[in-house]
Amino acid sequence: MIRVLFWILVAVGLGAFFFGASHQKTMTPEEARRFWGSVVTLVGLSVAFLCTFYLLWSLKSRVIVGPGAVWARGRVFGRDSQPGWYWSVFAIYAALLLCYGFMAYKTCREIFVG
Repeated sequence: MIRVLFWILVAVGLGAFFFGASHQKTMTPEEARRFWGSVVTLVGLSVAFLCTFYLLWSLKSRVIVGPGAVWARGRVFGRDSQPGWYWSVFAIYAALLLCYGFMAYKTCREIFVG
């Protein structure tokens, strides 16, 4: 399910990018700022929602998968068997959630509020 959602987001993101790139010369600076800001906001919100889902899932299932194939090689860390690694990886995902959530909030506020 998550893989399907990921590829849908990739397709929508690429479509938005190519649409914006092909219409860049006909847009006014205000329209371009709103369009590209909306794209950045949607990407930030998508990552923030994915991190929120993953953090809640890891709390429920009591296991967490390390991010990336290089850093943790996809290892699974249990809350009971490896609490140090579990909470370290949890902190990485929480930091990503805060960063992307704050970025999406600031961009959205700048575009739509002024």
